[in-house]
Amino acid sequence: MFVKGARLVVVGAVAAAGIAAASPAEAKATRCVLGKWSLTSYTSVARGKLQGESFNHTTHGLERTKLTITKTSISYNFDQSMRADTRGTSSAKPWQEWAEYGGKLNVKATVKGSTKGSVKVKRKTATGGGWYVQTIFIQSQKIDLGPWNLAKEHKEGAWNEVTPFSSSFTCKGKTLRMESKAGINGSSTKVTRIFTRI
Repeated sequence: MFVKGARLVVVGAVAAAGIAAASPAEAKATRCVLGKWSLTSYTSVARGKLQGESFNHTTHGLERTKLTITKTSISYNFDQSMRADTRGTSSAKPWQEWAEYGGKLNVKATVKGSTKGSVKVKRKTATGGGWYVQTIFIQSQKIDLGPWNLAKEHKEGAWNEVTPFSSSFTCKGKTLRMESKAGINGSSTKVTRIFTRI
């Protein structure tokens, strides 16, 4: 048995897709990406092998998570977040996992672009009491894990698909779409988050 969950240590191995730099015109205008956002859709697809066992997992949930993006930082507030629900297979056997998040996470970041660009955190600057716990259902077993501290994990380089180190984004009006990718040792995770401006 293994624990995949949201935790994946990929120091130096994280790759964000479609990173774009800001144009001079965008830099002068009010940047679309900046502001306060509420998560309305979350999808994570993870597959590959971990600890010698194959897995294929899809995660939804986490609606009402709040995200604030400034020119130099991003902040998450999980106090009203819905539960994350992961389903799939592990070594061809059914796998289900719940994850509950709470508290806040603040990280300094480099934000490039306005309507299209990238956000890359400076993970060692992470602060806050944000946390999560996991409940895994596998082979008729219920396993409770955590709590895990998000700021501590950031500083240690443990990539969490809910708070990725880097994302590409597109922003239009009241909608922000962020995408992230990571992979290590034959496994891959792709995350799509859609936010509505508050």
